[in-house]
Amino acid sequence: MLRDVSRAAEQLKKKGFEPDLICAHPGWGEPLFLKAIWPDTPLLCYQEFFYNEHGFDSNFDPEFQEERGWYSQAKLLMKNAYLHLTLDQADWNVSPTHFQASSFPEHYRRRISVIHDGVDVQRAVPNPTPAPLELPDGTLLNHGQQIVTFVNRRLEPYRGCHTFLRSIPELQKLCPEARIVIVGETTASVTALFVRRVNGKIVFWRRLRGNTIHPVFISRASCPMSSSSRCCNSVPATCISPIPL
Repeated sequence: MLRDVSRAAEQLKKKGFEPDLICAHPGWGEPLFLKAIWPDTPLLCYQEFFYNEHGFDSNFDPEFQEERGWYSQAKLLMKNAYLHLTLDQADWNVSPTHFQASSFPEHYRRRISVIHDGVDVQRAVPNPTPAPLELPDGTLLNHGQQIVTFVNRRLEPYRGCHTFLRSIPELQKLCPEARIVIVGETTASVTALFVRRVNGKIVFWRRLRGNTIHPVFISRASCPMSSSSRCCNSVPATCISPIPL
């Protein structure tokens, strides 16, 4: 991808194209060589996160503490390598939240503006009369029903899935009629903690702090992206809903 972007930019340069401003997300290294092609064009980078050894997303959960030897630190250093390169080249940077901006070292933070991504409040509003939503296992979610949701790209301890799963017995005690819907791709770490296969179906069935979760069926769901997205397709996800005993 990095070479493809650079080659495409070089072709544009040969055709006489000179941008007034380059706005880029450095997540996959795309803007690394753009300054070599257009050295006089300002480069604005969207800086999402800087990896840290302490205080952020590394080694924060006591349940998953690991020995922090040189190899663990080396992995963090390598994850930040491309960020150092783009931060050094960028004329200015943008982060969407103060929290994300605070993850960067102080000398970089001086060249970061915090600008929220923004929400279209005319479009991002509840539907006053939503139609029932049928989950792949046949469960219907209806307007006015008590529904608890947990949504993540990936169900893993890094994103707090295990903490949410352990709260389910208490949620069921407080709201016995509520439906619990979890959306996300399953991972080996969660499977090892909570999942086993019964009659060809994957269910959660673990004792959690003295309580037992109801069986929970996991199925595949199609989650279309919003019509405003440039790429409109179906994203594999996992929907989980309680099954009555």
